[in-house]
Amino acid sequence: MNREQLAAAATDFALCNPKWARPSGAAGSCYSASARMQTWLRGEGGADAHMAEVEWAYPAHGYGDGWAYTHHVAVLVEDVGVGGTVVDLTARQFDRELPFPWVVPMPLWIGWFALRTVGTDLTISQEFEGALR
Repeated sequence: MNREQLAAAATDFALCNPKWARPSGAAGSCYSASARMQTWLRGEGGADAHMAEVEWAYPAHGYGDGWAYTHHVAVLVEDVGVGGTVVDLTARQFDRELPFPWVVPMPLWIGWFALRTVGTDLTISQEFEGALR
């Protein structure tokens, strides 16, 4: 499945859950949306798909433990050295101008996310490591 086919398939899947297109519907739904997308990609698409997460924490600045966040996405693994393709069904909770669903090469997704979490302690799950080399 190439990136264009994945984008079309992800759009068909996502349209069954239009609440994820709204920032308020996307917030807090990333784990369940990504798990469902991963299952669908593996079953219907016959693809090597995984779920990955990114975590970031805002430093405490002397006021307790700070804040920690986690975001999950489905990842279609095409070439580990390249990093694959991210299917982010709930990205609009961070930026309402992003496409729905957001299907993007992993290195671009990581770069976009890293820019929005500057000043935090960012941790990326193992599935993203190939994109960071």
